[in-house]
Amino acid sequence: VALTSANASGASSTLAVDEFEHMWPNLDAVFDGGRIASGRSGSTIVDLTDAKADGTPWNFRVVRDGSALSPTVETVQKYGGVRSHE
Repeated sequence: VALTSANASGASSTLAVDEFEHMWPNLDAVFDGGRIASGRSGSTIVDLTDAKADGTPWNFRVVRDGSALSPTVETVQKYGGVRSHE
């Protein structure tokens, strides 16, 4: 379980292991690497349904901005993705 994923769907992302202590009995292990400094914006989610491997441009859309929006968009664009602003 990645720390930012240690929350119920729709709930705020966690920043420290004690924030999901109620889930510990259901986990095999908990690793505490310290508090996350990036905030509660959660993971960046991108829809790559139209991705193509042949080098032709294809559309992608950002489903949730998250904490890694800029580097994620840059990486997808590097591989032929064209951001759709739906």
